[in-house]
Amino acid sequence: MQEKHRFNRILAAALISVFLLVSAGLAVAGDATGAKPDSVAACPNVAEPGERAAALQSVLDKLVAEKALTQEQADKLVSYFKTQLEQRKAQREQMKNLTPEQRQALRKEAPLRKGFLDQAVDDKIITQEQAQAIKEALREQKQHSREAAFQARLAELVKRGTISQSQADAAWAALQTHWQAQRAELEKIKELSAEERMNYLRSKSAEKQHPLQGLIDNGTLTQEQAEQICPVQKTGCKMKNPGRKGCPRNPARSGSNA
Repeated sequence: MQEKHRFNRILAAALISVFLLVSAGLAVAGDATGAKPDSVAACPNVAEPGERAAALQSVLDKLVAEKALTQEQADKLVSYFKTQLEQRKAQREQMKNLTPEQRQALRKEAPLRKGFLDQAVDDKIITQEQAQAIKEALREQKQHSREAAFQARLAELVKRGTISQSQADAAWAALQTHWQAQRAELEKIKELSAEERMNYLRSKSAEKQHPLQGLIDNGTLTQEQAEQICPVQKTGCKMKNPGRKGCPRNPARSGSNA
């Protein structure tokens, strides 16, 4: 058992190393494609596999120490998580050589993707209550990480003179309000099934606005400043098109498919 636990830790460390290498590669790629030399790295959005593996291991270790999980359950969950990563990687590879129309058709035909925790519940590895405790712990950990990263980003932009401290404070307050609204939204859908949650979030996504849009509208921030704070992630996206921004992601959505 100790050997398996040691292997899980090594796996998490290896995934983190890959994440750091990929991050460095993306930074170099940004310079090569003409990115502004004074631009700051984008705010965190979708967590990379290395980050998720480390967060999961940390949460599982804590729950095992608290006797909320057995070590055997924790080891099996790490295995489920690794399997899910491999499956999703294979799906992305499958999509690479398809046309946009073929990809869209495949997405419609594919069954709703189930998270590894939900699968572990179905397979009776853990209980629904244990899965919920893990999801909430992961969600809280993600939120703390995002807040720290966002505050560091704002401090760097103030230091560079891109925004003033008062503008940074306003952006931080706007994002806090946004997070509170998302947490309230999460409470509404917590008892829904995975499919019901996904359908609900998809129906609501068109109504979502960028969390800094209000500051642009009232003149607190310019469009350029807002994009420096939370860069648009996809080519051609507008600030009013939600869900593709560099701002930290909706916690309800990021935790819905764990």
